[in-house]
Amino acid sequence: MAPACSVSENQAGRTQQNGAFMGHITKIFLFFLIYSCLALNLASARQIPGIGTVYFAYDLGTYSSSIPLSSTNNWYVPGENFKTPVGLYHLNPALVDQQISNMRASGMDYVTLHIAFDDLSVCTSNGSCNNGYSDWLWGELVDDSQYALRSQQQQNLVSILQDIKKQGFRHVIVRFGNYGPSGWSAWQEDEYQKAWNLIVGVRSTVYAQLQGSVTTPIFDLNVEAVGDTRGQLPAYTQRLWSDYTFSFGNDDTVGFSMIGDTGHLSYMSSAYGSIKPKMYALDIYGDVGQGLLASAQAMGAEAAKPIIIMETYDNDVTTASQLQTTLSQNANLNVIALMQWQQGRAQPCQGCDTNISDAAVQQLNTTTQMSNYASIIAPMAVDESNPSLMHITDVNCAGTSASVCSVQGSLGFQPPSAALQNYQIYVTKADGGRVLWACSGGSPSTATASWMTRDVTYRFEYFQVSSCTASITGLQPAAVSYVWIR
Repeated sequence: MAPACSVSENQAGRTQQNGAFMGHITKIFLFFLIYSCLALNLASARQIPGIGTVYFAYDLGTYSSSIPLSSTNNWYVPGENFKTPVGLYHLNPALVDQQISNMRASGMDYVTLHIAFDDLSVCTSNGSCNNGYSDWLWGELVDDSQYALRSQQQQNLVSILQDIKKQGFRHVIVRFGNYGPSGWSAWQEDEYQKAWNLIVGVRSTVYAQLQGSVTTPIFDLNVEAVGDTRGQLPAYTQRLWSDYTFSFGNDDTVGFSMIGDTGHLSYMSSAYGSIKPKMYALDIYGDVGQGLLASAQAMGAEAAKPIIIMETYDNDVTTASQLQTTLSQNANLNVIALMQWQQGRAQPCQGCDTNISDAAVQQLNTTTQMSNYASIIAPMAVDESNPSLMHITDVNCAGTSASVCSVQGSLGFQPPSAALQNYQIYVTKADGGRVLWACSGGSPSTATASWMTRDVTYRFEYFQVSSCTASITGLQPAAVSYVWIR
């Protein structure tokens, strides 16, 4: 994953397209989000280019967060009652598919899949996490005792990714949660290997399913791990970051999402060492605007990098106002996305669950899931790998409500050899089909796309070729831009 800029007054965005399945593909997205747009700031209205939901539960069954937690009102019993998408997609695929469609219809271009896991083999055997089903699930947890997802959860993940790909989301965030290391009294190498292999396997599946699509992945390697000093979690975090960056680099990950306060953020240096993430993810509640500002101050120079608000209140008008004020007064803050957690600001009752809200889960069945955030979300965003070769700017999309609008591409000319003096620009939509948009050579030029449709993600690819009729088969693009208009 790497940094980029947005055409809506150069708002930052992100994208990455590498992975084992691509073989020797050049990492054209390296430094995409951060270093290609160092001088950029947020839109004049201080808008955020990306928004989505942490898709934690699609149905709560008989469980309710509006009554106190008890032995008969909890996430775990009865089994298969509290339904997470990756865990239990197969119980109601039509509902999950519809909810993902509703997210897009609401104007979302991000979605987070939350995969919490632990070794459930022992507790399943002794009955302490046996819910009456042979499903290798315990509430929100999936099993990693086989060093991979169980077959049903693997199938569920593939189906959900295919749906996300079909809907044309710009980004899917895969968020891992390993709760085991916080309880380890000593290092457990075998348990670490189970977690590591599950993460590697999921990553491979994600890239394989998204190959050739307009959707690019981001990985959160462990929920709120930085600054949590319980058990062996600090050692787990350091080892996992070392192994991940050695194997895959740091282009497609936020590292570990972090609680946005000074205490937790003070552990950033020890968690990451010399290799830092290229973007960060913060969970912020309370006064979200002031929490963001305090987090940035605690992060020091690293706060100049793109920031995803990975968790905050669901569709909350107070949060929108707080962020609007803070962003308008702090032009240096580079917030590239806001992810809603399925939680409201108010606690329904004494003893009620504060980690999830009935109303927020029900809102998945509507197309107004970001209505209270609409004023702070940019109408257009662009992720660019190489703006010097291809930079997409708005013509009239932000200023019109028409279903079709125009953007312009500024196309650079940097031939890598005397034989490659031309460039071809192709466009791909979520429904597939690569179409030639422009071809030129010998000098920079511009091209207008007057057919941009709202709620559609487009991938523009710049190929360096010998002529306008040359084949691009087997070539890797020298620049890629993803364009999204609400």
